[in-house]
Amino acid sequence: ISITAPETANFSFANSASLYIQGANLGEEKIASKLAIDKSAMTIECDVEDVDVVEHIKSGMFKLRTEFDIDEVPATDIDLKVEMTYDVTANALQ
Repeated sequence: ISITAPETANFSFANSASLYIQGANLGEEKIASKLAIDKSAMTIECDVEDVDVVEHIKSGMFKLRTEFDIDEVPATDIDLKVEMTYDVTANALQ
C-alpha cells in the first residue's frame, strides 16, 4: 500500500491495515494485514494470510476493501495505491 498524494504524507495516522476480498455471492475474507505500521513510511508491505482466493476471482466479479485502524483523521485527503500479486498454479488439460 503506497501513498501517492500528497507527496509529503506518510502513515502517521495509522496503527494497522487490513485488506479484504469478496467475490460475487461469497463471504468477505481477510487476505493481508500489517499490524504495526512505521508511522514515517510512505509505503507498507502487508503480511499475506493463508487464504485461497481462487473462488473469489472465478466468481466473475470481486471487491477489494482496505481498512485502517487510525489514531487521528488526516488533515487532508490521502490518495493510496494498492498493488497485489497473485501466484497461480494451473494444470495442463490433456
